[in-house]
Amino acid sequence: MTAIMFVRIKAHPGEEERVGVGMKALIELVRAEDGCLQFDVHRDLADPAVFTIYERWRDLASHAVHQQSEHFRDIAQGEVMDHADVEVLELADLL
Repeated sequence: MTAIMFVRIKAHPGEEERVGVGMKALIELVRAEDGCLQFDVHRDLADPAVFTIYERWRDLASHAVHQQSEHFRDIAQGEVMDHADVEVLELADLL
């Protein structure tokens, strides 16, 4: 079953640029992972501290492997999540 992650990230005050740089660094690394079907990052036009990620994975196992990757640990956690409030919705295709 395809796993879908919808992630809302709000950078802490003064950390907007750092979080943005981290998000950009992740894009090609994550898209190259086995099982990644889609990984899109967006920045809110009204509030540049807010980023949204839309991820589609072949299955939950692929996403679990992604969460153990070096770039997830170093960039996603170290450069993004440690400097922002993060909300993750884990979804599945309805049909």
